[in-house]
Parts: sequence; C-alpha cells; structure tokens
Amino acid sequence: MKPGLALMPFQDKGSDLLAASARAMLVWDPGVGKTPTAVRASVKAKAGRVLVFCPPIAVSVWRNHFRDWGDDALPVMVYDTSASFSPYKFVVPPGVKIVPYSRITERSPIIPALLRDTYDVVIIDEAHYLKNPEAIRTKGVYGPKIDLLKTPLVTARHVWCLTGTPVLNHAAEFWTHLHALKPDAIILPQLGVMDIDTFVRRFCVTRTTTYGSPRIIGSKNTHELAERIRGFSHRKTLKEAMPDMPELRIVDHPLPDTDVDPNLRAEMARALIKLKLDPETMTDDELLAEIQAGNVAFSTVRRLIGRAKISAVAKLTEDFLGDNEDAKLILFAHHREVIEALAYKLYAHSPLVIHGDTPLRARDTYIEQFQINPARRLIILAIEAAGEVITLHAAHNVFIAEPSPVPNKNYQAICRAYRNGQRNAVLARFLLLSGTLDARLMEIVARKTRDIAKIVDGKASKPLTAPIFPATA
Repeated sequence: MKPGLALMPFQDKGSDLLAASARAMLVWDPGVGKTPTAVRASVKAKAGRVLVFCPPIAVSVWRNHFRDWGDDALPVMVYDTSASFSPYKFVVPPGVKIVPYSRITERSPIIPALLRDTYDVVIIDEAHYLKNPEAIRTKGVYGPKIDLLKTPLVTARHVWCLTGTPVLNHAAEFWTHLHALKPDAIILPQLGVMDIDTFVRRFCVTRTTTYGSPRIIGSKNTHELAERIRGFSHRKTLKEAMPDMPELRIVDHPLPDTDVDPNLRAEMARALIKLKLDPETMTDDELLAEIQAGNVAFSTVRRLIGRAKISAVAKLTEDFLGDNEDAKLILFAHHREVIEALAYKLYAHSPLVIHGDTPLRARDTYIEQFQINPARRLIILAIEAAGEVITLHAAHNVFIAEPSPVPNKNYQAICRAYRNGQRNAVLARFLLLSGTLDARLMEIVARKTRDIAKIVDGKASKPLTAPIFPATA
C-alpha cells in the first residue's frame, strides 16, 4: 500500500464488511469510494488471486487503485486488446487479473481460460452491466443459467458486486444478481427459487403493449424485496458519507432553434409522422419506456434532434469557455456523429474526446490531461462509454447535449464531477431544443434526474418510490 493513504472510517468499515462476506453487494453512490474499499477488503481477506470484471473505462482506475491500495507483492495484469500474452498465460501467474466486459464475447477464450484456476476474490464492478440475463457478458460472468456454473465465480471464496445504480429502471434488473449470488433470498414456499417470470410478477408493474406483449414500467412490493436482500446489499449515499459536499444543481437550458436547417427540420417532422404511437397522449413513463426499449422510430427522431442541436450546443460551449477563462467543462452526447461534429466545431479549444472506440490507454491519457493540465479545458464524452467510474472533478460545470433516457445514467454522468474531492458547487445543464420532442424528453429526464439527486442528498421530503436497498448498518 502506498505510504500516506488511509481509508475514511466508513470505507474501513465497508472493507471489513466485504472481507467477512462470501457474497455481498455495495450499493454506494458514485464518488463514495467503492474501489479503494474493495481493494483493501481483498487485502484483509488475504487474497492472493483476485479477479476483477469492469467496464473498459474503469480498467486504469482498478489498476492504479490496486497499485496504490493493494498488496505490493501482487502483480496487476490487464486483459486488453494490446496484451501480448494469450488468455491462458494471463491466468497462470498469481496476482490481480482485470478483465473488461468488452472482452467477454461469444467466442472469447477468456472465460474458459479463467476456469483453469480458482480465485480468492472476484469483484464485479458496475454490477448493473449484468442486469440482462440474456446478455453475453451476463452469461459469461454468471453462467449460461445464471447459477455460477461454468464460471470462475463458482469456486471463489468471495464474490463482491459494486454499483451506485443497481436498478436503472425497475426491480427485475436485480434478479440476475440474486439468482446467481443469493438464491436463498428469492425462494417461495412450494415453488423454490423464483425464475425471472415469477420475480417480475411479484416485484414489477407491467403494461400490455399494442403488440400484446407485457412491458415492465415500474416496481412494486419493494419493501418485501428489501427485507429479502438485507445482509447482502449494503447502501451508502454520498450525503451520508460526506455531509459537507457542495451543492449540486440540475437545470433545463433551452437552446435557440434559429440555426436548425429547414431541411433537417422537415426530416424531423416526417420522422414524427412515422411514429405509430402519439407522444402527446403518452405519459412520461410510457414515453421513456418506449425510447428505452429501442423503438426504431423514436431512435430516428432522437438522432435527428441530436444533429439539429449541434450548432447551438457548439455556440453555447464557445460562449461558456470564452466567458469563464479558467473553468473546465464536461460535455456529454450520445450519437457518434454528434460527438464528432462537436469536436470539429470546437477544434480551437483542443477538446479531449472519449467514445466507445477510444483505445483504453488513450482514455487514461485524456482523463489525466483534463484533470491536471490547465490548457485542456473541454472534454466531450459519450454518455454510455464514459458516464461512469472516472473522476473529473477538475470541472464543476456539465452540459448534457443528448441525455440517456435512463435518468440514473444521467445522474451517474453528472457524478463524474460531483464526487469526493469536488470543492465547488456543481451545475449541470440539460440542453433542450424548444418546440421539439427533445424539449419534452429533456424536461422529463432532467426532472427525474433531479429527483434522484434529491434522494441521494437526503433532501427529498419522502422517497419517490419505496426503497429497494436497505441502508448500511
């Protein structure tokens, strides 16, 4: 462990809790310090062989934290695209093995290779990446039947899940973790361990779509679920951990629509006509559910709106950087063409850009540059690829040009700036295009993101939904 480092008291307690648990989940808000807590827990568990699954953006975070907080005698190895060793050579030596989720593919040899060894500790970072039981990465980590068989987890002494947002939309997203790691928590008399369909009927609110199939639109019986998982899931909010954190403000910021090309505006109108559902008659939750489900027509409209906002977003960013001489800015978007167009228009400001195809080492360099170099004042990020894990508290201003339709993902993105070490009040602006579907979507998402922030800060007068996750004792 690097000299001079010390966990905060609640982190030290959390590391003790993990070290004493064979199976556990830390549901700690972004910025609270899950990573060093888990690293120190592995030391306390006397782990000589540690396996970490994580998003690609988190690889360098885990590598650096194990070098800073871990056992100095354990080597740290990353299985990435630049690795010069085969997966079997990767597995053989003792130490810490870091595997990004992007390497768990249908034909990847890494999971079969990992089965050749046993592990003292397996850490599943950003565990909500494994919410879909049909996803290849979920089956790779939890097994084809979500029961740990045919995975390196089945013989591990400890398996710890870490996440700030285990449930992005509804309670069903927690089923994979319980079925794999805590099946005794979801047993019903005479029926045994709940399958996914039984779990959905018991803990989710569904609606029949126009196609006759059910769609989950919310959660129910969450107090019962909280009781079932007590002792497995441990909650810690940012406000509980750091009551002196500065203020977080999330606001709507209308963009002028005068720069929208008439041809593009006409194309947007034609795309709206093709929608089989009328957004005007849909509730907020129904609209978000359709967009989250990947409705093709809605996706087309969102892409066109993103293109329509490019000029106005670039102008607003220019004005901000010109008016705030020393301030740094984080700009989030979704579509690649929007990210690349913004980077081109803002070329004079030497923007750092991270999206899904940015190499891991380049990501590390860009993050470090943004944090330490006063001249690198603008970073443009894909909200899906870089909206989690990383620390960017050198900035306290965030622009969200294209939000995720999942409010929790937007809150996670804002928390790249709003986290431990931030000394200034953070202002996050949702940039909406008036007079379009975007305006309504942005207002819905911004409102729901504010609701999440209020709960996290402990400022809400009452929970907006019944709590699923019990607080850490």
